[in-house]
Amino acid sequence: MQRSYNKQHKLTKFTNKLLYILPGMALVIVAGLWLAKTATANTEEASAVTDPYGTGATFSILSDLNLTVSINDVNIPTITPTASGSFQSGSVDLTVDTNNTFGYALKMYAYNPYTSAATTNLTNPTALSSGEDAVIQTIASGSFTEAQFIASDATVNKWAFKSGDNYIPVASEMSLGSQTTQGSYDTSAVFGAKVNNSLPNGLYSVTLNFVATVNPPDASDSRSGFAQAFAYAGVDTYGTTGLYAMQDMTSTICGYVYNEKTAQMVDKRDGKVYWVTKLKDGNCWMTQNLDLDLDSTVALTNENTDLHSVTSWTPTRSTIDSTTYNNTTSGASGGILTYNGSNSHNGGFASGWTNDDNTPYSADPGYRYVVPKTMTAANTNWYDNGDTFYYCDNQDTTCGGNSENGHYTMGNFYNFAAATATNNIETTLGGSANVVQNTSMTDSICPKGWRLPIDETTNNEFNTLLGSANYNVTSSFNFAGLNAIRIAPLYFVRSGYVHGGTLYDAGVNSHSWSSTISSSTGGYDLGFNSTGVYPASNNNRLYGFSVRCLAW
Repeated sequence: MQRSYNKQHKLTKFTNKLLYILPGMALVIVAGLWLAKTATANTEEASAVTDPYGTGATFSILSDLNLTVSINDVNIPTITPTASGSFQSGSVDLTVDTNNTFGYALKMYAYNPYTSAATTNLTNPTALSSGEDAVIQTIASGSFTEAQFIASDATVNKWAFKSGDNYIPVASEMSLGSQTTQGSYDTSAVFGAKVNNSLPNGLYSVTLNFVATVNPPDASDSRSGFAQAFAYAGVDTYGTTGLYAMQDMTSTICGYVYNEKTAQMVDKRDGKVYWVTKLKDGNCWMTQNLDLDLDSTVALTNENTDLHSVTSWTPTRSTIDSTTYNNTTSGASGGILTYNGSNSHNGGFASGWTNDDNTPYSADPGYRYVVPKTMTAANTNWYDNGDTFYYCDNQDTTCGGNSENGHYTMGNFYNFAAATATNNIETTLGGSANVVQNTSMTDSICPKGWRLPIDETTNNEFNTLLGSANYNVTSSFNFAGLNAIRIAPLYFVRSGYVHGGTLYDAGVNSHSWSSTISSSTGGYDLGFNSTGVYPASNNNRLYGFSVRCLAW
């Protein structure tokens, strides 16, 4: 499938055979022109260059790349052979223009103009048809200055490519160099040949395709962000949003992005916008909690959701609307709620939520966000140094929109079944006997291309993310780490949790589900409060926690 901004063009070739023919031997290299953009992750585009020697390929010419070849192609002028061998050289001038941030790479492909097979020979088909030996091969090996090429017996009836000051063997595929910045660049391909009078006179030719490809974004280059990665993969922004879609993310695209580059992306399912960041563990994470409302009348499909064991999933319960909740007894003033040391906010948050570890429940608190307080010393009580959470009517105003506050939104609360997109965990796993420790669920409510973190004993992705090699957020108490986990670039939110319809510990505790079961009734999550971080926290699956997704 071709992207909308690409155009299809037939292979363009310059095929001037000779500028002139004089008695004796004529050698001509016909320069072909091939523009293409390749990406190993995108087979639709990569397929355009699977036949670099062919003459009828169809491929894409993109606006960010232009290759031109001098009008006369390349012509090694007519050579009058001598007994010891006569030498001539010729060149073709090339210009590559690109506005690609990372520049281009240029290759040359040599093929037989009469058979379209890859070759390193100059061929005289007329002489071949009469049974004569009419092939001029490239030099076998070595590197020769022009003087050495003229003087050496090893170069008689041979041709070569000039690299720097020396002539080297011609390969059927050769790199002609690259540039790592945008701009217009001139280069030349220079060739030399030496022939004696033992070969029949005539035209000896080879056809060359010059292929310019834009360089991919480089994850080690700070210029490489999400926009560059998506554009290189041929992905356009979604609709009229000007943002890329969560569902178009791939691990390959993430792999092009420089560490801690961030962007906002849109979820096609409901149009909500999320911050995402390439973090130091090499993965792209949502750095904002998922805020997807479930609807018992609307199916999620594997076209928009992280579903693999099924093609669609319709939740048996819709998300509970808790947007009007505002507990004035816990210190509310003007919509601002501050944790007051109590264990809960006195119920009434998610009416109808049942403590069920097997079937899905979820709740939508509306646009609430939690602003972290900086910790300056160790705390002995888990509820000390509580953060402040706010309520606002519209995410695009008070709650941040494009500002940093957007990272701090609480998002929705999901029990484990809802987070893993199942209406019955036991049924999904083939019976209660299979609901065992270190079983990671196949599906989730993350957008397509994203998934829940794995939290198995030998593969704890939360721990890998937070560890000393990355962010030094250790499982033992470390108030510097507890500050770091709540601010850029991680932004984990102390949004509390839901139990039996009650919102507990908002501004104090944080819990984010993994995909991994910890016991017959439990699941693993990343949890933390003011006294510690627990990358493999073990809690009952009936609790409503936050969801953070990372790209596959």
